[in-house]
Formats: sequence, C-alpha cells, structure tokens
Amino acid sequence: MPESTAAIAVLILERPTCLECIAEKADMTVTLAKGYLARLVQAVTVEYLPDERCRTCGSTGTTLSIGRD
Repeated sequence: MPESTAAIAVLILERPTCLECIAEKADMTVTLAKGYLARLVQAVTVEYLPDERCRTCGSTGTTLSIGRD
C-alpha cells in the first residue's frame, strides 16, 4: 500500500521517531512497519539514529528520520 509508506514518511519527516511509535501512529504492527520502511529506503534516505530520544514518546533508543540533504 503506497499510502501506508507515505504515512510513515510523513511521521519520520516531522521528527525522529522510534519504530514502536511509527507503528502505533500508522495503526500497524512493528513487523508491518519494518516492511514499509524497507520500501521507503528505496526512495529516500532514512537515517537510523542510535541512542536518540524519540520525539513522540520520549524513550531513548534507535529513532528513524528522513535525511535532508
């Protein structure tokens, strides 16, 4: 579903977000979100930021964001 991939892109474009929050906000499982992220990285640069604070839930861990060149 292209709209699900687009929804994830919008979520991580706004702010660095952890995978769990991405899945929750996009109303899908973490496994499904990972699949859509695999498609997304073919089109844009997705940055995986280790030990970063999620701007949605505040937890520290790996967050994802779209790189802006």
